[in-house]
Amino acid sequence: MVENTDIVGGDAGQGAYWDWKNVLLGTYNLPAGDHFFSVKNVGGACNIDGLLFNVMTSGSYDENGYDLDKQVSIHDCEDRCPTCNKCLNVVCEEEVCASKCDCPDIVLRRDGTFRLEAENLNMTGNKYQDGKNSFIEECGDLGSNGKCLAGIGVAGNKIVVNFELKGSAKVALSAYMAKYEADFKLLNNAYFTVDDSQEKIYPDTTFGTAPGNDWYNWKKVEVGTFDLEAGKHTLTIHVEKECPNTDYFEFEVSEYDGLIDTTINANGDFVKDAKTLDGSEAVKRPDFGGGMGFVAGADGIYAFTGGTKFRVALKAEADCVVDIFLKLHSDKTETFGQNFKFYIDDVEVEMADPEATMTPNDSWHEEIALRGVQLSAGVHEFRIEVLQTHFDLNSIIFKTTSYNGEARPGEIPEIPENPDVPALPEENTEE
Repeated sequence: MVENTDIVGGDAGQGAYWDWKNVLLGTYNLPAGDHFFSVKNVGGACNIDGLLFNVMTSGSYDENGYDLDKQVSIHDCEDRCPTCNKCLNVVCEEEVCASKCDCPDIVLRRDGTFRLEAENLNMTGNKYQDGKNSFIEECGDLGSNGKCLAGIGVAGNKIVVNFELKGSAKVALSAYMAKYEADFKLLNNAYFTVDDSQEKIYPDTTFGTAPGNDWYNWKKVEVGTFDLEAGKHTLTIHVEKECPNTDYFEFEVSEYDGLIDTTINANGDFVKDAKTLDGSEAVKRPDFGGGMGFVAGADGIYAFTGGTKFRVALKAEADCVVDIFLKLHSDKTETFGQNFKFYIDDVEVEMADPEATMTPNDSWHEEIALRGVQLSAGVHEFRIEVLQTHFDLNSIIFKTTSYNGEARPGEIPEIPENPDVPALPEENTEE
């Protein structure tokens, strides 16, 4: 019953696959007899050179060893996140599962109002209400996409929202909820908590006052406004007795102060080096071990595959118009439309030429992704979603065609030679 141990050493990005390190798995007092030791890999790829059993004492116990009869059986939770390997069971209270999956359901990178659909949240470990076999309910009257999270009114259930801030900000948290019973109050029925705070938040929202069936009479339940630092955070609903249906959660972000990848402050070219992109949403190709991330080479990044997302935080100092280019090369003839989707502030934008062909075995070259993108002064997000992987990426270039109302000056044309004008004779350097 060895405690979970993080393996150290090696750096796949640098090709250091054989940087061997001894990883101590504990010192144990073993009585005479046969014993069975097993190793279970529950994380990513791991090379093992050998297992070393170092006998500290023979014929007696060492005072530093753990006695087998005093060990507590470790809870081996099978509900683990494939990305972070932490427990997905939101109501599991085993000590070994105290650290829950905190992979963000939504990432907040700028000022604005953002929505997260409740039915997309992890509900592993929660129990259904009597007569239900799903937490998702459909109805055409819903305020968003026709689905909501329902059937959660069982004591002990939890709804956990994991969100990540890329910069410090003021965040107003809300949930859009509905309950049929007249004059229903959250007090003594369900409460909210934010992060590890012990404060139980019971918003003063009245449900069930509309005439007729108001299962879907959605109310904005305001949890509160919080000053939060950059990093991962949680918003949790704890069910004590009853809990309303939940359509979606809302995050109103203001006073955002975070890392800006690229600042546009003039007419010109602004380059984001691909090797400096965040790889946490990049899906690594299976032939490179799978998992998350990409491989950085001398001139760019590669070894990512379909499902990969790259984001660039753009700050425009003034209103501007930009063309966006990708510098890449490909290993297969595919079109831009087969390989990408592009978004500005979560809105999909039509690419400049979806039929443009990515030529195989080409050298690094620029291909236009978006043309004439209008950016108001402020912070924006440019997102690339990779549909297929047939290319390596060197950089993303933002080329302004207009800044603060002034068009970009044209390029100085190269003056061609005039064949009708005879060339000047070469200077005679002979004595």
